[in-house]
Amino acid sequence: MINELKDQIIDLSIVELNKLIKNKDLSISELAQIYLNHYKKFEPKVGAWEYLDQQKLFDQSKKIESNNSFSDSLLLGIPLGIKDIFFTKEMPTKMGSDLFLDFYPKYNSPILDIFKKLGSLLMGKTVTTEFAMNEPTNVTNPWNKEYSSGGSSTGSAVAVSMRMCPIALGTQTAGSVLRPASYNGIIGFKPSFGVFDTKGIFPVSHTLDTVGWMSRSIEDIAVIFDMLSSRIHTGINLTDNVLNTILNGVREFEKQIPRIGVVAAFYERESCLEIQANMFEVTEKLSNFGGKIEIFKLPNSFIGINEARKIIEYSEAYTFHNSFFREHIDSYKLNTKTRIKSGKSISASDYIRSLKLVSQFRKDIKKSLENFDVIIMPTNNDLVPKDRKTTGDSKFQSPWSAAGLPAISIPSGIDSNGMPLGIQVVGNFLNDYKLLKVSNWIKNVINFDIGAPSLLHE
Repeated sequence: MINELKDQIIDLSIVELNKLIKNKDLSISELAQIYLNHYKKFEPKVGAWEYLDQQKLFDQSKKIESNNSFSDSLLLGIPLGIKDIFFTKEMPTKMGSDLFLDFYPKYNSPILDIFKKLGSLLMGKTVTTEFAMNEPTNVTNPWNKEYSSGGSSTGSAVAVSMRMCPIALGTQTAGSVLRPASYNGIIGFKPSFGVFDTKGIFPVSHTLDTVGWMSRSIEDIAVIFDMLSSRIHTGINLTDNVLNTILNGVREFEKQIPRIGVVAAFYERESCLEIQANMFEVTEKLSNFGGKIEIFKLPNSFIGINEARKIIEYSEAYTFHNSFFREHIDSYKLNTKTRIKSGKSISASDYIRSLKLVSQFRKDIKKSLENFDVIIMPTNNDLVPKDRKTTGDSKFQSPWSAAGLPAISIPSGIDSNGMPLGIQVVGNFLNDYKLLKVSNWIKNVINFDIGAPSLLHE
């Protein structure tokens, strides 16, 4: 069976891969070799990986294969891409900076230890912008090499888009998971702030940083969320019975009609005509399918929220980098240097005022969302930039990062340049599971198959 499926393996979801492994139709080492072969073929074309040791990866797969304690795990042998700001004691953690070329942390990020305990295959480190800020990388967008691949979780997005791994970790402070996911035609998910510990992840802003991940399947996103949160809070493994519960839960809204708020105002005013047209098409489909579509009114505290979030991020980034930055200023890249310097000029009163506005917005938006299952808006204000020297604009993702709300980006179309479009779905605080269920309903109603990037066919 493995020979018949070899060319299709890379297109399978983690749920489908798990079934093959458990039924012994596919060994973990065979799966690792398939992904390694795919990596060797396409990595020179996109440059998504910062570090991947092929022999160590294969050895890791054999070790997992021989360990029976992982037998009930839904992540058994599943390859995982890791943004290179997560600490890994057995892999270098460069953080996109030449200052840390040979830095091996003394411990793993705790979230990676959970993946290891669940038998996941830690494939390697994916490229990040320098210190997860806004200095563009050399990673190629597989849909068109002349366009931006986003940031800061650039390598993770491209690795998943190119089927070099079925799922990859990222982080989001403003829009660093959802935007690159959208630019590269995949699904990006940011959980509620604080659900997952960011210890062992190089910080940008302790007030805003959130772990996230990317995949091509909402069901896979949901399985990862449920497994990680269950493991953190109860220490239990999830079995096939729980898997069925998760998937049935995610599919639940196929039999229900959610109440969806469409965020107009700022989002309509600030988006280009092609983005507006795609958003209109999406809402028409949802309405025609019976969705309860209403205009969602943003609270007054939304005014100034993007600027407040920026002040908090820049100020905290400067505070963290301060002494090291002074000693090594010439080794920082231009955009990173500019951002850190701008944090120095922020006054304490502006920082405190911004914290107060964010706190008020968090209270107000939670209240406003009480009568809705989710709210929707475009992921981005403009088309994917035809400019590799930018990571894009975070203004449409940034408010929800400031609010700490769970958010997901779903492919919703192809623009006139042949590049992916995405819609953003946002849920109330700690209502991550409901967000995933409704998002799956929305994805099924939209019924848009984005296909594979052009580079994958070369």
